[in-house]
Amino acid sequence: MKVYTTFFIGLIWVFFLGCDRIHTTMLLDYAEYAEHTMPIAPLKEGRHTRILNTTIEQYGESIRLDKKTGIISLSPGSYNISVSSTLTDSSMPAIVLKKGGYCLLRYVGVSDDEPIAIGSISKTTKEASTIDTYFNTDVPVRIFLSYEVEDSLEKIKEQVKREKEQKMTFSHINIQQL
Repeated sequence: MKVYTTFFIGLIWVFFLGCDRIHTTMLLDYAEYAEHTMPIAPLKEGRHTRILNTTIEQYGESIRLDKKTGIISLSPGSYNISVSSTLTDSSMPAIVLKKGGYCLLRYVGVSDDEPIAIGSISKTTKEASTIDTYFNTDVPVRIFLSYEVEDSLEKIKEQVKREKEQKMTFSHINIQQL
């Protein structure tokens, strides 16, 4: 009887330790933000700041979004950041980009030559440029997402006129504190 009691107590102990570990993992901060379609200023060649304006999920205080500017504030810590960004709204036909386009994750107020991460090259306006990176900071930082394209955007501008409303780029970002 003593062996079974010890085994049973040990099993309960392992169960509670496991539950505690799961509970701790679930308490890490995370956020999921998106840039939804909305009217924008005319498109131009070069870099476009993405305005993340929608909170999909938010847990904790370490990650915060300013919906007016698209700037994300991060507290000191380590993070996994995943991004998906396209040049045009998904309802518009795709246009081939001769030079390609890509998204950049950047610090607010730091030189354009020092991005945190550069996304994959997109060959069409609807193909997503993606980033999956780990990021560590010892001080609070502010970051933002941009998209850069060097091709002429005349065809895209004509599509926007035909649709009678301008479409904003769709971007999506997930941030998980580690």
